[in-house]
Amino acid sequence: MPRELVAVFGLGAIGLLAMQLCRISGASLVIGVDPLPLRRTVATALGADVVLDPREGDVGLEIRRMTDKEGVDVALEVSGTPRALHQAVRATRFRGTVGVVATYPGGADQLFLGQEFHRNATRLISCRTASEPHEDFTWSAARVQRLAEDFLRTARLRVDGIIQPIVPFDEAAEAYRSIDEHPEGCVKLGVRFTA
Repeated sequence: MPRELVAVFGLGAIGLLAMQLCRISGASLVIGVDPLPLRRTVATALGADVVLDPREGDVGLEIRRMTDKEGVDVALEVSGTPRALHQAVRATRFRGTVGVVATYPGGADQLFLGQEFHRNATRLISCRTASEPHEDFTWSAARVQRLAEDFLRTARLRVDGIIQPIVPFDEAAEAYRSIDEHPEGCVKLGVRFTA
């Protein structure tokens, strides 16, 4: 991905890690999109060039404007919301790629494939995670783990700010209830187990 333009839709733990991996791989512009202020703040701290709030307008159009109307080379949809998938398609350049990392168990009622999708010959790639080997990625799980550990050890992949809040095990049920009611206070819940 050297010099590619990338947008990551959904800045939870997976999106924040994916955003950093795009940068490590050489992306020249990394745009993060998420409605939650805490996640946008963490994305900025972890190296996003621009963060956008999808509730404040048409992010597909805004990304087009930011890229001289061309769009990004790659959009990763990590949020699991059909609207974000639609905006990822809209934000992607002619013959660009949308990597669909998330799943859509309720369907994708806000995804409209009759517009930019057909005109731009957008490639949709499902990121299958159920088994090895993936057709395009034949590394073993052990090799992937060694690479991830190397990224963490050399501080190329940062996790500061991603796991918050961290609560003791006996407070986990209440923490999940709180996150369900107030998702803006969490990126990824951490549960501390003590011996």
